Amino acid sequence: MWFAPQFRTGTLGVGGLLLGTGAGMGLESYSTLMQVLAGTGGPALDASVWIAFATAAASIAVKETLFHRTLAAGIKANSKVVQANAWHHRTDAVSSLVAMAGISGSLAGVPYLDPAAAGVVSLMILRTGAEITYDSLRELADEGLEGEVLSMFRVYQAADGVVADEVLQQWLNDFDKYRGKPMLNFTSKNAANSDTRVVKDHRDQRWKERKKYDEEKDVPK
Repeated sequence: MWFAPQFRTGTLGVGGLLLGTGAGMGLESYSTLMQVLAGTGGPALDASVWIAFATAAASIAVKETLFHRTLAAGIKANSKVVQANAWHHRTDAVSSLVAMAGISGSLAGVPYLDPAAAGVVSLMILRTGAEITYDSLRELADEGLEGEVLSMFRVYQAADGVVADEVLQQWLNDFDKYRGKPMLNFTSKNAANSDTRVVKDHRDQRWKERKKYDEEKDVPK
């Protein structure tokens, strides 16, 4: 018996991009905050601050709209990459909200709120990137299945004929409670000993259950 995973490196790329963005923003906000607290620098209060405020407000509206549309498209296409990109848009929207709060603080004469808000945004981006990257690495690292699943497969492998079919059917009926890779294929010598119609029925049922699990799998939030 062997298992073959379906690699999805696109989602890993999105997670890596978010981690890099969050880390860079975090370092920059920390540097600016230290300058403000030391009285050696801070956000410049000029007309550009109002432009930044308006831009942040517009970004919230645009990114939130993109989030809903992209997520719907990702669910419809059953694409983890598209769904991950949708949550990237949501992160951008929330980040813009925090940024707008920081800009408001600068306009109100509290300069340290701007870099502090940027630091919060960086942590949010890092959190989302870490969740997406972790889930992707679990799939790419060939994470093992749960012991209960493997035990059932061993029973199926050792069984013959009708017994093997009954064991496989039990696994299919309980598929939604198992947590492994989003796509697994397996072959067994028992397939040749089973009735052709039964094999076809099991194969069709397996695809239905696999698709159901893939659709219901948690998306990073």
